[in-house]
Amino acid sequence: PNIQFTSNEVQMSVMRPPGKPKDITEEEATMDSLSISWSNSDNMGVVLGYQISYKEAAGSAYREVQVGSERQYTLEGLGPLTEYNIKIAASNNAGSGSYSDTVTFTTAQPRESKPV
Repeated sequence: PNIQFTSNEVQMSVMRPPGKPKDITEEEATMDSLSISWSNSDNMGVVLGYQISYKEAAGSAYREVQVGSERQYTLEGLGPLTEYNIKIAASNNAGSGSYSDTVTFTTAQPRESKPV
């Protein structure tokens, strides 16, 4: 039998997890919430969502929240006049990327009630 092999060029692009988010900014601080935003690094590709990890600066355990592809979020249920460490990782179909550098923001102090 006569067997012929043909060659087809195959191009593959290897999908990698996204790079680290950057420029985490405090948009607003209330006594029980922090509104933050961030930017993507240059090598992000298509981002499907973000994982925000945060904890009281004096605490030890991080809490995590999964958010969509918007680059802003409000952390709620926080304590007044408290420092929080926050870091963010992006994810795509290849998995989660590395966390951003940790930033520290402080919630606002409670308003003092005025005597009547």
